[in-house]
Amino acid sequence: MGALRVYLAMSVVFWHIKDGASGRTVLLDPGLAISSFFIISGFYMTMVLTERYGRTSDGRIRFVLNRLLRIFPLYLVVLLLQQLDYLWLGVPTVFTSSMGLQFSTRALLIFMNLFKFGQDWWQTLVEQYQYIRQNSIIDPTPGISLWAESTFGINALRIDPGYILIGQGWSLASELTFYLLAPLLVFKRTRWISLGIFVCLMIRLFFAQYIVGTVEHGAWFGPPLRAKFFPSQLVFFLIGQMSYLFYLRVKDHSKSVAIGQLLLWVYGRARAAKLAAFFADPQFGTIAGIYAMAPKDVGGSLRAIQTVAPLAATLNITVNQDFTRKKTGKLARAILANPDLNDKTVVIAWEHQFIPDIVAAFGWSGDVGKWSGDVYDRVWILDFVGNTVTSFEDIPQHLMPGDSEK
Repeated sequence: MGALRVYLAMSVVFWHIKDGASGRTVLLDPGLAISSFFIISGFYMTMVLTERYGRTSDGRIRFVLNRLLRIFPLYLVVLLLQQLDYLWLGVPTVFTSSMGLQFSTRALLIFMNLFKFGQDWWQTLVEQYQYIRQNSIIDPTPGISLWAESTFGINALRIDPGYILIGQGWSLASELTFYLLAPLLVFKRTRWISLGIFVCLMIRLFFAQYIVGTVEHGAWFGPPLRAKFFPSQLVFFLIGQMSYLFYLRVKDHSKSVAIGQLLLWVYGRARAAKLAAFFADPQFGTIAGIYAMAPKDVGGSLRAIQTVAPLAATLNITVNQDFTRKKTGKLARAILANPDLNDKTVVIAWEHQFIPDIVAAFGWSGDVGKWSGDVYDRVWILDFVGNTVTSFEDIPQHLMPGDSEK
């Protein structure tokens, strides 16, 4: 899922890079990319709040502070670079000029540049205001326009790079707003979250009805009201939140380690059950530890954990899931440094392509070849004297029909 988030982010970045000859570079529609990113964010933030911070007020405060500390240092560096670029180009900004703005309006714009909160609302207001005037249509919300003119001044209600230095940051503003709301939303009952999704969808559909088509056919509301208006975007965060709650229900229905035991149905599940008897053979000595590759992220492969779950249950041993697939060196060092495992047997289940790396990490210098992805019926054995590998052996399991003979 991490690669997907990078792809979505790069889709937005490339879309904003204009090429005079060929136009915009489109990897994925930017609106779809942002909406998908918000769904993933809703899922992850709900997971983090539920599993790491809990329901306490202290946990909620720590969650918000952690989010802010992860975002603002880098953002402020980018903002500074943008300001320095404008100074170099001679472009006035709210940091260097009054720009004909009221004091309160300039202070508000400086606040939004520094802290982002409210930028999505501001850009929605300004872009809708400009949309009405550029298309010479009847203002569907004249009261709001009059209020904006009297409160901020007409000069403020225009698109100027010096007002909001990083205009693309409106999505970050929406994200930050969700971070503030998340601790209040996460522990609500499912029906309230469903109601929130319904209301936000109705808002989007209402604006979409008047955005589709031409101005002459009643397109009174500009695209920002669907694309940047926070209530229109909140639906995607809530969908992500609901997805995590659904994931929890699926997880809770199988109290064993395996969420996806269907992946092991028939041969896979039967083999995993028989491995318990296989390793109970006296030739393997006393099994003191069981290690399985941890999934890299939510939705990652649980195959290794599922494979050793029956064995772990039989021996009443907790499966160690501290290492992801590429952490083979750390895995080997941790096992060798654990005195409780001295002169004992350790069972390791891992993704096939990284098993040779584990063998090398333990110090075996011989050529073991590759472990093919369609091989499920073998066991590699390393013998040690102290922490030194003395031998390597590749043996068949002989557990299921069709297993290799030797």
